[in-house]
Order: sequence, then C-alpha cells, then structure tokens
Amino acid sequence: DRIKDCQSTRSLASFGGIFSLAKALKLNIQTGLITTGSSVDTNERLAKFGSNQHIPQEQKSLWSFVVETFEDTMLRILVLAAVISLTVKMLEDPARVWMDGFTILLSVVIIVSVSSVNNYVKEKQFEKLYASQERSSVTVFRNKRMESICVFDLMVGDLLQINSGDIVPVDGILIKG
Repeated sequence: DRIKDCQSTRSLASFGGIFSLAKALKLNIQTGLITTGSSVDTNERLAKFGSNQHIPQEQKSLWSFVVETFEDTMLRILVLAAVISLTVKMLEDPARVWMDGFTILLSVVIIVSVSSVNNYVKEKQFEKLYASQERSSVTVFRNKRMESICVFDLMVGDLLQINSGDIVPVDGILIKG
C-alpha cells in the first residue's frame, strides 16, 4: 500500500537517499553492518530499533471457530427451518413435535462441530509449520564478510543476500538487484 502511493520513496528521499540512510544507520553499503562485536553495540541497536522477533498473533479458541462456522447463511437458514418446523408440528401433532425439527438441529450441530474442529486442528498445524519456518537462517554481510545467522538475530542495518526462492523475513530497501 505504501509503495503504490510512493510514500516509501518519499520517506527515503526525506532521509537524503540510500547513502544518507546508510550513514545514519552506521552501515557501509559495500561491506555491510560494521559491529564492534561487543554486546553494547548490539544492545544499543536493539534498544533503539527493536528485535526481529515474531509478534505472536492471538490464538483463536475452539469456540471462536464454532462462532465463525455458524456465521454461514445456510446454517442459519437450517436453524430457522428447524424452529419453524418445531412450531408448526407443535400446533399440528404435539406427540411427534421433536422429530423433524430435532433432525434438522442435529444436522446443524454435526456440521458446525466437524467444521469447527477441523478448522481448529488446521490452525494448530499452521502454527507449528510457521514456527518451524521462523527458525530459518539468512545470509548477511557484517564486518566485511558473509555470515549465516538466525532470522531472529537480524538487526536494522543488516545487508541481506537474497537468492531466488528465499522468503524475506523483514521489511527493507533493495540496494542492488
């Protein structure tokens, strides 16, 4: 969205371009981020810009999947049909009032239960898959050499080497491509 309206380009221009931004970040575009190797340097950068840790999303409960599944218009129509059926049958034949309406309601409960549990299990599997992908490593230029580091150890100012098929774990500026 920001790229479409050129806001990113304007923001970069307000810093004076890539070279001014690199200078502000204490970055050499040719050799990468120059760190002293001390924890003070790293801690200052992390304190100023934050870490590259994933912010976990709020996990959805099974009940939220039940509510989400019940938002289906067809299921609501079936519940309405069951209520109408129960009302009409109660007036006509009170002895057999439960049969049609109960059958419809039972089918709605089964559909909602199966769909909700299925979606809940899939969500948990996606969370596990995402967690395993997060632990990947990337290649960065630091201290005039290439290093392979965990994505969580990325810092603002790191130069990433991106190859075909790589998933870019951060927002950034393409310097050379």
